[in-house]
Amino acid sequence: MIDCGRRFGKNILLQDGAATVAIAGDPVGWGAPSYKMLLDDWKSLTNILAPVTKRRNEQEKSLQVVNDGRIEFFSLDNPDSVRGKKFKRFIVNEAAFVPNLLDIFNLIVRPTLIDLEGEADFSGSLKGMNVFWHLFNQTG
Repeated sequence: MIDCGRRFGKNILLQDGAATVAIAGDPVGWGAPSYKMLLDDWKSLTNILAPVTKRRNEQEKSLQVVNDGRIEFFSLDNPDSVRGKKFKRFIVNEAAFVPNLLDIFNLIVRPTLIDLEGEADFSGSLKGMNVFWHLFNQTG
C-alpha cells in the first residue's frame, strides 16, 4: 500500500518492482483506472525493459522478457479482461480513482494471485474517504 502525494515517485517505485518480478521470470499484472492512465507506465516500462524484451504487443499492452517473465497492463474500467490470468504480483496504480475497487480486487484480481501465491500493491493519493482510504487505514 503506497499512499504518497503527487510527484513523490510512486510510479518509479512500482515500475522497479514490476520489472524486478518480470526479470525473475514471473508474471505481473498492472491495472489503472482507465486506459489513458496506464499509458505513461506502459511507455516507461517498455523503455526500461527494452534490452531484455523478447516480445512486445502494443495492442494488448503486454511485454515478455527473455526468461519468459511478463507484464500485462489492464484498464480497470473493464476489469473482466483480468479474469483467468495468473500473476505473482498485481499492481493497482491510482487506486483511489478505481470505481468498485474492493469488488474488483476480491472477485477478479485476488483469484489471479492464488496459483503463484502472489501479492498486490495499491498506489495512489488519497481522494477522500473511499475504498483506497479504508484499505490504507487497515494495512497502515
